[in-house]
Amino acid sequence: FLFLSYKNNFFSIDFIKHQNVNIKNFLLLYPGSSKILALLLVIIVVIFLGPVSPMCILAGFYFTTFQAFFIIVLGETIGAIVVFLYSRYFLKAFFSKIFGNRFEKLKIYFNQNSFSYLIFLRVMGGVPFAAQNILPAIFDMKLKTYCFATFIGLMPWAFIFISIGNGMEELTKL
Repeated sequence: FLFLSYKNNFFSIDFIKHQNVNIKNFLLLYPGSSKILALLLVIIVVIFLGPVSPMCILAGFYFTTFQAFFIIVLGETIGAIVVFLYSRYFLKAFFSKIFGNRFEKLKIYFNQNSFSYLIFLRVMGGVPFAAQNILPAIFDMKLKTYCFATFIGLMPWAFIFISIGNGMEELTKL
């Protein structure tokens, strides 16, 4: 809302500094609510298959490393589980009709060591986060294994992007 109501250049340094002050004041006045709001926002972005990297950077910018890490990893994990569940129950039949048995061999290999495959997909990078959440559901990965692999696999990239956000604090001091 603040972004849309600003009458001048949205990408100017003045606008960014002004909004940064407003957001930081909100975080100081409502520390608990702001963390819950950030967590819910991350969950919603993941559920609707939105880009998560900017959320990680912003969390790193506005919260401490530990707080941001907790918010991001928990939010992404919860959101990913929701995507996994709706993919399993609503999208699996759709993809089965489209691809038929073409990926049956891949499904068998994936399920032989699904935990390692999912960790590899999460850590490797380059595979869209939405695909990382949908493919295991279509390949019949067990929910418990998916949850644990997701939780572990999200940590490295979350830490990297949060660290980038922490480093951006120096830019606002210029």
